[in-house]
Amino acid sequence: MWLAAWMENIQNTFKYIILNPSSKLKGEMDWHKYEVARRLRGVVNKIRAQYQADWKSPEMKKRQLAVALYFIDKV
Repeated sequence: MWLAAWMENIQNTFKYIILNPSSKLKGEMDWHKYEVARRLRGVVNKIRAQYQADWKSPEMKKRQLAVALYFIDKV
């Protein structure tokens, strides 16, 4: 993850300021990411059952959303 970027005028390339992997900010962001994954683990089967049921919905928008969720889930 980078914090800042700029175009270097000598070589016309981008330069980045990147977080150190052991920095406190990076550790907190990773911790939050894993906490979300832990909470999701408890409800993922319910979400899958819901989007599979929505495949047969009479509303086109709901079916499209269900298919999009399926692809997000599988990829």
